[in-house]
Amino acid sequence: MVDDEPEIRTLVFNTLSPLGYAVLLAKKDEWRDGLFFQQHRGRVHLLMTDMLMPAMNGLELATKVHALSPKTRILYLSENDIVKGAFAEESQVPSSRSHSPAQS
Repeated sequence: MVDDEPEIRTLVFNTLSPLGYAVLLAKKDEWRDGLFFQQHRGRVHLLMTDMLMPAMNGLELATKVHALSPKTRILYLSENDIVKGAFAEESQVPSSRSHSPAQS
């Protein structure tokens, strides 16, 4: 889970952990250089990322993670209505974003 707001990270952790999910929380700036994902390679099956963060948006992060781990699925999150501008073109979205539940 990547979000620049600790309250959101805590909410996701407290919601998913009791359901049996192993939730890795990438703290602020810890994820930017990709080291967090290299350290946890093979353990990250789903990347939940905020779309609007300082220095790097969710699409940029997803692109880096997808390069390291093409099978990692991506879930983009936002609490804002202005995310439409984050995707300039559909072709920019990593292919792991588009899948149906039947492909799981």
